[in-house]
Amino acid sequence: MPPAFSPDGGEIAYVRQSGFTFQVRVANLATGEDRAISQPGRISLDPFALPEGWGYSEVRVTRSEPPVTRLVLVRKSEPPETLLEEGPGTIFRTVAARDGRTLVFR
Repeated sequence: MPPAFSPDGGEIAYVRQSGFTFQVRVANLATGEDRAISQPGRISLDPFALPEGWGYSEVRVTRSEPPVTRLVLVRKSEPPETLLEEGPGTIFRTVAARDGRTLVFR
């Protein structure tokens, strides 16, 4: 999973793995400050940058049902997550268009 740079180049989002947990974190390149943007204990992958904040995909897997993937936005101005899309299957890569209005995922 490649990291993602913010539109202004001042921050980078990356995935940290600990056991079976994957957490999306953002580091400020000037100050070194590092913070989690995804919830602990989840499988959060594939960070991408948007003008209003950071996005990532989150995969939910259970033994009895097929995987479900959510695309989540964490806005700079509002800490709570915003659900962008949810559906069956797994998203392997998400890319935001330069204008920040279109997401392409597979």
